[in-house]
Amino acid sequence: MDYDNKSREQQLTPELVKLRQSYEQLQKEIVNCRKTEEEFTTFINLSPDAFIFGGLDGNIKYINLVFCKTILGYDPEEIIGVPFLKFVKRFVHYDDLKMTINVVKDALNGVITNNFENRYVCKDGSYKWFEWTLTPLVEKGLLYAVGRDITEKKLTEGKLLLNQLRLKALVKLNQMSKATLKEISEFALEEAIKLTGSDIGFIGFINENESLMTLSTWSKRAMKRCSMNDKPEVFQIKNSGIWAEAVRQRCPFIINEFKNDNPLKKGYPKGHVPLTRLMSVPIFDGKQIVIIAAVANSKENYNDSDIHQLTLLMEGMWKIIQRKNADEMLRLSEERFNIAFNASPSIMAIISLSDGKYIDANESWIHKLGYNRAELIGKVARELNLPIHLDNVINKGEGGRRNENNYNIEINYYTKMGEMHTGLLSTEIVDISGKRCILCVVQDITERKKFEEELVKANQKISNILQSITDAFVAFDNNWKYIYMNSAGENIFARVYEIRKRSLLGKNIWEQFPLFVGTNLYHEFHRAITEQIPLYFEFTSPYTKLNYEINVYPSPEGLSVYFRDITERKNVEKEMARLAKLNLIGEMAAGIAHEIRNPMTTVRGFLQLLGQKEKYHQDKEHFNLMIEELDRANSIITEFLSLSKTRIVDFKILNLNNILNTLFPLIQADAMVSDKYVILELNEIPDILLDEKEIRQLILNLSLNGLESLCTGEYITIKTYLDRSEVVLSVQDRGKGIPDEMLEKIGIPFFTTKDNGTGLGLAACYSIAARHNATIDFDTGPGGTTFYVRFKTSTEKVDLV
Repeated sequence: MDYDNKSREQQLTPELVKLRQSYEQLQKEIVNCRKTEEEFTTFINLSPDAFIFGGLDGNIKYINLVFCKTILGYDPEEIIGVPFLKFVKRFVHYDDLKMTINVVKDALNGVITNNFENRYVCKDGSYKWFEWTLTPLVEKGLLYAVGRDITEKKLTEGKLLLNQLRLKALVKLNQMSKATLKEISEFALEEAIKLTGSDIGFIGFINENESLMTLSTWSKRAMKRCSMNDKPEVFQIKNSGIWAEAVRQRCPFIINEFKNDNPLKKGYPKGHVPLTRLMSVPIFDGKQIVIIAAVANSKENYNDSDIHQLTLLMEGMWKIIQRKNADEMLRLSEERFNIAFNASPSIMAIISLSDGKYIDANESWIHKLGYNRAELIGKVARELNLPIHLDNVINKGEGGRRNENNYNIEINYYTKMGEMHTGLLSTEIVDISGKRCILCVVQDITERKKFEEELVKANQKISNILQSITDAFVAFDNNWKYIYMNSAGENIFARVYEIRKRSLLGKNIWEQFPLFVGTNLYHEFHRAITEQIPLYFEFTSPYTKLNYEINVYPSPEGLSVYFRDITERKNVEKEMARLAKLNLIGEMAAGIAHEIRNPMTTVRGFLQLLGQKEKYHQDKEHFNLMIEELDRANSIITEFLSLSKTRIVDFKILNLNNILNTLFPLIQADAMVSDKYVILELNEIPDILLDEKEIRQLILNLSLNGLESLCTGEYITIKTYLDRSEVVLSVQDRGKGIPDEMLEKIGIPFFTTKDNGTGLGLAACYSIAARHNATIDFDTGPGGTTFYVRFKTSTEKVDLV
């Protein structure tokens, strides 16, 4: 048994050795395979290309990190084990999906595919282009796919294609010389939609202040799909939707997720085409936005390339539109020039600047000068034996310059028949068909010159008439500026306002005399202009208080005004009215004074008798009071009688200073009782005819009135002086002055502001002055009042009745 076992071991030992050797070799090969696999995996993972392999059963077994993690953005665990077709449906771009599924199915069935291109959607939403080689190993049941990122290549190809399409569109636009603006914009819009891969769009023109957009054209597809009832053509930029942000922000505007909330969105009206993406681009001409182009609903996100392509296309369209407009304006300008040239009533000709030969002449030239075109064209004026003509003026410099523009040079020119005419020559250097020429225009003013001469004569006659009238005359234009003033008006302004004529002409009346604004003069002047009717009114100047009688005559060119100073007349009328009142009252006084005084005298006598009786001794004071009141009433009647025109006046040649010296102690004593003062300033004056009794009454009345207006401690000044041919008596107080509302009532009988006054003092003064052929006037203000009595120095007796 032992022998057998030993023999068997000897037989098995070589086989075991071989088996062990084989095992060790296998272990080495396994290690080498694993090392090779690791190196291969490392190589694949480090490669920039994409590697995928799996079984022909359809499941992915391996995907390298570059493609999975770096490019797509997913972890390998999310993909390994996923079926090929499911992987394709999940990651391949929708537009490439159908084609990719067919290629994968063919590969799983053993078909090799080379240079297959498709797009894969990355986790961040972007997409990448890949070029694939799919190799199935049927005998091993494996499928290998190797891909290379060709995104940059595709983008370059896309840009080149877009540039080619844009250039092609611009070439087409340049060829649309006869197309309308709408046809040009419609073509450009459809090309813009193609270049950006958009679905719809529009083009609009922006006004100068960038406040309005006028729609030029909608894309054809937008018009078909839009169901809005009212499609506006003009939009206010500030109130428009999100598309107008390109104008409001003055830069391109993109929104690739239109469904998401955006504070700039304002919604769109019912029936508007739904939007998924939007891009609007402003087109500038200098600093001004002239066009806005908007496209929408691209399948891909809009980017800078889309902005670039749309901007370049629209800028090209705008240049073509500008050139088309310029060509049209040039055509219209030439057409208008030809019409104006031949239809103009002015004499017009075109002369070569280099040699002075006539190139063309209009119908007025031919008609008025008597030459036909055959005689004129190609000739210079000297060849036509004209003594003075246009090219003589231009060449010889009779006020004109050959190489410069000239305007309204007065010339004499002759017709073919030798008739001399006067005209205004204007020349302009122009380019006609590339040749520098002189455009000559002559406006015949022969008749106008004759008319102007006649007009000058007529104006001189009118001016002579206006200068000779005694009324002042001024004329204003429609801007209220002085344009004419006759000598009488000049004298008034120089004498009264100390303003010379040359200082007023061309000046605005309301600026020169601001106090006139708001007066009846201001309102009546404006009424005459507005209603175009002549007006008559009276006006008191706020500067001088002088009165004027004014006649106003409006015309389309302005206002003509006649006025005269009626201050003296108004004063005379006022004095006449006042004297009439005094005369009426005086006549009443003369008529009733005797009838009143007789019974008063009887009553006074009986009161004196009764007062002396013993039984009335206790009523003595009452009798005295009644007698005093009767005496006071009698003195009022005496004053009343002084108003009578029929009073006998005893005139003598006296000196007013002597009367004042006699009265001064009496006036001064009365003033000192109330702690007031009197200053007497007597200058040398001549003797005049006076009634001493009446003048004493006049002086006392004026003095007492002045003293009563003073406060304690103040004074009045009584003065005499000679003013030209008049002796002046003035009484000046320092009171508060006479209120404006009482000025018109001064001198009216029975008008008084005193508690115990009769209102007859000043009235009597006016009557006394009138009987002495003297006048009374006064100045008053917040600083006091001064009364002036002016006596004539003539010694002739006056008004002796």
